[in-house]
Amino acid sequence: MGARQSCTKVCSNCAADCARPTQGFGDEFDDDRPGGDPAGATFEETLEDLNSLDRHLMLFCSSSNLTAVRWLLQLGAHWDACDANGTTCLHVACRAGTLAIVKELMSFKDLLEAVDVAGWNPLHIAVHVGRREVVVLLLQAGARPNHRNGKGQVPAELCADNGTYEAIRSFELHQQKTNGRPWDVRIDPAQGEDVVGSRLQYEPFFVPRQPVIRTQQFKKEFQRIGMLIFNRQPGFGLAFLVASGVARDYPVDMSTFLRRSKVDIKQVGNFLGEAFSLSHTIRLEFLNSVVMQNTGVVSALIQVFHMLQLPDDLQKINRLVHGVARIWWRQHERMVKDSKDSSAMPPARASTLGGAETGSKPQLHLSEELKGLELKQYLTSSDVLHQIMFSAVLLHWFMYKDSNGKGTVARKDVDFATWKRINAGIETNGTSIPEHVQQQVYRVISKAFIPELALASESRRNQGDAAAGGGAGAATLPGEDSVALERPTAPLLAQYAGAEGWSQIVGGGFPKPSGSAGVQMVTYKHVSSIFSEVTHGSSGIMRSPLASGNAQTPFSAEAIPGLGGKRDDFAWLSIVYTLLFFSANPQTGAPYAFIELRKVCISAVNEGAQILSLVGAPEPEDGEGDFAAAGEADRASSSGAGAKGAVTHVNIVLLLPDGRWQELSLPKLELKFPSPAGLSMWSSHIMAASQGKMPRTPPAPRLSPGKGDVT
Repeated sequence: MGARQSCTKVCSNCAADCARPTQGFGDEFDDDRPGGDPAGATFEETLEDLNSLDRHLMLFCSSSNLTAVRWLLQLGAHWDACDANGTTCLHVACRAGTLAIVKELMSFKDLLEAVDVAGWNPLHIAVHVGRREVVVLLLQAGARPNHRNGKGQVPAELCADNGTYEAIRSFELHQQKTNGRPWDVRIDPAQGEDVVGSRLQYEPFFVPRQPVIRTQQFKKEFQRIGMLIFNRQPGFGLAFLVASGVARDYPVDMSTFLRRSKVDIKQVGNFLGEAFSLSHTIRLEFLNSVVMQNTGVVSALIQVFHMLQLPDDLQKINRLVHGVARIWWRQHERMVKDSKDSSAMPPARASTLGGAETGSKPQLHLSEELKGLELKQYLTSSDVLHQIMFSAVLLHWFMYKDSNGKGTVARKDVDFATWKRINAGIETNGTSIPEHVQQQVYRVISKAFIPELALASESRRNQGDAAAGGGAGAATLPGEDSVALERPTAPLLAQYAGAEGWSQIVGGGFPKPSGSAGVQMVTYKHVSSIFSEVTHGSSGIMRSPLASGNAQTPFSAEAIPGLGGKRDDFAWLSIVYTLLFFSANPQTGAPYAFIELRKVCISAVNEGAQILSLVGAPEPEDGEGDFAAAGEADRASSSGAGAKGAVTHVNIVLLLPDGRWQELSLPKLELKFPSPAGLSMWSSHIMAASQGKMPRTPPAPRLSPGKGDVT
């Protein structure tokens, strides 16, 4: 059910293990299976031809966030948009089962009979997945129960749910016995329905892992390096921080590190807003550490988003705000449980944003909005709070999007009547939040720009690189006159590296996954796609309609002397202390893998081919020695002297975008360098580092106490 569109391309890279049905599927066997029919499902590749607004509209139609759907339509999304499979917004909503969104889209009558590439209309999908109440709504709105799909099936033939089938049968009998009278059917609410908004909230099962690097010798240095990587690519950075032993592999420890260290709050928001399971776990732990008791809609958002920055991606904003609403609700439920007497509740304290520092800007009196249990009495669930908070964030963005925080006058394009219409009917029973509650939120937002609710943008300065010890490639700090560069001018690890340069990983460097017979070269991209979670937007395709237009241009390397044009098996190597890092490019990339050089030795040096071969070696007995310079000991021979015992495999640690890491064991690792001089230089440095020695590097910038080091 909901399989991807049939794969008709001749692709040697995936022919051996392609899971997509071919064109001939279903032709040879005449059965009733949906096979490759979309059935209301969308995928990143089927959405890529849509503009940003329409893509997000399709995605939000599969959620329970009605205000997001209305906001996107207000901003210009097309109600009749469809993906490459012909799947419309109503198809998607019928599959998800959120009645409020289905009702909203049914106002566009043409969607009722829209069909996808398999001939399925929305009724086919609602019946197929057993959405009884959605089926009733569609039939009452005029959907035809006798419409046949591409295989000649009417909706009832796809039904596997007794309650749904009884509803269809009741409608058919009503049509036969009556003439023009409205059909009314009552659904037993006790039977329940698995709609998106009512699904059980799960907590991912978390198994902590031991760090790869056990020595504590360079823990402070690895912390700074991990922060630099995090500020460039947060998933890789978090994976390195845990794998190197800087942060323990527990949600509370990772959350504490993100709160106490001076990493870029923009990247904190980006990672916590991802759909990765680790992002979800840390997100809830992070938000649970924020005290939101006796706060209101706006003040709760301010309380959270001064610690991280709202991303400019709507899906990430939605996940973050959903988490805020969920934790707010949980904390206030606990308040009710802990106190039987409402008079014992601590009074809500009036708070203001502004004052003498704001100059001529109007003060933002947060005391004007309802807070705490006084607000909770008007809301039926955390989902309602989530939607009004999400709508408040978009209202603030729309009012001040052209001012960059400098203006004090809000745009009036969205007046209160329009905003109230966007928020109409979001309560669980289909009613609206009381008007006076919405008026207070609207009044607070329209009074003054709120920095904590500003969305991240490409031009926003990075506050984390300097705290992590960013050097020539770091962006400028707030308050400086110079404008941050769109692209760093120096490699990320340049200030710490004893040696850096290009190399070719002979053969791709990674073992071939099973079923990849047609793959000529296995690179990091292949292996990472297997081990890392893949979610909507994780590849960077899903640009947000809220994003600024000056996105970075992907780095394109010119020909590398001695190696030729840049390819996927080329890597930028950096020796930092006793680690060898691999990056895709020096300017815009972040290290995607590393090797502990004290666990490898050189097995061969092929001067003719300029290839250096590494094999594994047992860990040195004295791993805690303080080695300073490469010249302190005699140079070992190129045959791997210094290794004790039998030669072992090379362990390479892959850093994954989802914040985890994966160890791979290679029989050997062969690196080809551009020149004989480069081969000699790298041989010397790798040999020294494998013995625990390292070239002297510039001292790391000192941080003030509490400004980045986590004890």
